[in-house]
Amino acid sequence: MVLRFRSTQAIIGDGYKLFFNNFRHIFRASWLAAIVYAVSMGLVGWHFMSLPELSLTSAGIIAFYLFSAALLASTAFDALHEHKQAGVISRPRHWYGRLSVKSFLKMIKTVFRMIKHISLAFPHLGMLFVVLLMTAIVTLLFTLIGQLPAIVLTIANIQAHAGFAEGDSLGLPDNIGIINFATFTVTGFIQAFIHLTTVFPLYYAWGSIKAQKQANKNETTPPVH
Repeated sequence: MVLRFRSTQAIIGDGYKLFFNNFRHIFRASWLAAIVYAVSMGLVGWHFMSLPELSLTSAGIIAFYLFSAALLASTAFDALHEHKQAGVISRPRHWYGRLSVKSFLKMIKTVFRMIKHISLAFPHLGMLFVVLLMTAIVTLLFTLIGQLPAIVLTIANIQAHAGFAEGDSLGLPDNIGIINFATFTVTGFIQAFIHLTTVFPLYYAWGSIKAQKQANKNETTPPVH
């Protein structure tokens, strides 16, 4: 049950437990969005590893990456909405998972509603800080592991271009663009599910805040005679 007061440790533990206990259904729900996200990462690697000047192409690739990240997040929001309503995350009914315009718009609406009521989180800033910090550390650690091939390739690209600027030969294969795209796409697919985990502890943090607010409201409401 999400609407229950939890300690910071329980928020983080229950969040990751919910993700991993339902990973098969979450994977089915978001695999197509993860592919879109991975392709956007591949385009980032293909374009920016050549160290270009910023252009409309650069802006378009960045916009596509941000859109694909939001699209991916919408599948998690939709799964958590079902969990809030029914207490379960079920297997998606469609082959394309939870990817839909309705889910995307519902996520945007939810985010704006959370921003509108952000003052409710002020009494819980300490808890939120710890949850965000621990979630960020876990996400960063696993992202570095999953992105290791892309990190090595990035270093090789930067060193090659640095030497080229000093008059050396570029020293990169002719198909380096394809290699960059393929590497960033594969690691991007892994990264998609690593980043999805961050939503689940925040879901329980929200539930804890809502439960605390409801408890305080009940305490201050005078009895009806």
